[in-house]
Amino acid sequence: MKKFQEMLFKDIGWKLLSIAIATILWFMVINIDQPVDTRSYTRPLSLQNIEVLTDRQMTVGNLEELRATKVTIKVKAQRTALDRLSQNPEWLQASVDFSQLNHASIGDTISLPIDVSVQGGNTYGISSKSPGTVEIVIEPLSQKEFPIELIMTGVLPEDVYLSEPTLSQNTVWVSGPASTIQ
Repeated sequence: MKKFQEMLFKDIGWKLLSIAIATILWFMVINIDQPVDTRSYTRPLSLQNIEVLTDRQMTVGNLEELRATKVTIKVKAQRTALDRLSQNPEWLQASVDFSQLNHASIGDTISLPIDVSVQGGNTYGISSKSPGTVEIVIEPLSQKEFPIELIMTGVLPEDVYLSEPTLSQNTVWVSGPASTIQ
């Protein structure tokens, strides 16, 4: 046991110095070289300039499907830049621009590309995005008035009294794709 202790503590200064030098070199290589890596991020699809259609009394028939669309984006950059992007996911945006639909007609199904942008510098490269496009179904914009019906449920305790409820409006106007409104 004594021999083991002698061997362990022999030249302890040199051993500690070599560990310190190896640690410093490792940090230098990581910080100087900064290897490039690829990471995947999932972002919701943002819809821009939809008023191009509504101004012409048209709308998107599959709007709810588009709002639920998630885009998987593969970003290539140095590890430290990807770490910053992971801490600030709002820097990464996936959007569809409806201003390209100036000449669309009712009944058209149009494929629009998904645009991806990254804030925080030009150190990021987009490797891929999935899906790359979305299908837009053009429908007429329709409006309809619906009555509001008040339905009360539940039972009040014996010592509680409720006055007759009144509505501030008896109807509501709803607008959207004609197929949904009907």
